[in-house]
Amino acid sequence: MRSFPAVVALAVLLAAGACGWLAVDRQVRVVKVEGQLAESEAAEIRRRIGQALDGRLLTMDVARLRERVMELSWPGEVSVRKVWPDTIVVRVARRTVVARWADAGYLTPAGEIVSTPNGPVDVPAFDCAISSPRQAMEVYRYLQGMAADAGLVIGRVTENGIGEWQLALVRRAILPGRTARTTGMDAGAAGPTVMLGADRLGERMRRFLTAWSRFLMERADTVDYVDLRYGSGIAVRWREPEAQHAEAPGTAAATETT
Repeated sequence: MRSFPAVVALAVLLAAGACGWLAVDRQVRVVKVEGQLAESEAAEIRRRIGQALDGRLLTMDVARLRERVMELSWPGEVSVRKVWPDTIVVRVARRTVVARWADAGYLTPAGEIVSTPNGPVDVPAFDCAISSPRQAMEVYRYLQGMAADAGLVIGRVTENGIGEWQLALVRRAILPGRTARTTGMDAGAAGPTVMLGADRLGERMRRFLTAWSRFLMERADTVDYVDLRYGSGIAVRWREPEAQHAEAPGTAAATETT
């Protein structure tokens, strides 16, 4: 049987240990957010972390804090670590987005919708009535691959309610050290609108590019739109002041290509 002094000594040691642990395991007072984020994005992360704080630093469940951040659609990689004496550090890398999706946010390369208040502005815009984001991304990549060789960039992709596709093109300025296959829309000039219809998109895009290289490119500043919704040939509408070259004012000038 233990003696009374031994019991007292053990109690004192336990109390001292508990006091020491409490001194080390402090209340979290600082949440630090790292990464190339806008202030509004960092503030949202701090708010979410603050709502999830329910303990002291050493006993905090960082996995649960990470889950709270990942509930947002735009973070790609998230790490959470503890820094003694009272700090939680959250490092966030955004998911890559490559296009705008109507008013619903942005798209990743895989066609997933990401909602972020501070997405890039130099990406193409998609507005599709029928196709899913993934399907629209596939159409864009296919057609952009064809357009890039001609120094053209797709700035907007539109699909109407009957499945007809329309492209707003940008004429890419070829800068030193860059190639025609660059797809960013900076340093470009407005190009024509191209109406492709609902099917045979590749065939009709090739028809447009043939006409572009043969005679449209040299008059690019005056081309308003090119309509390829025909079995063969194209129709071109010219911008002012060359509208008089059309068949009649305000109408399209039909041009056959081979």
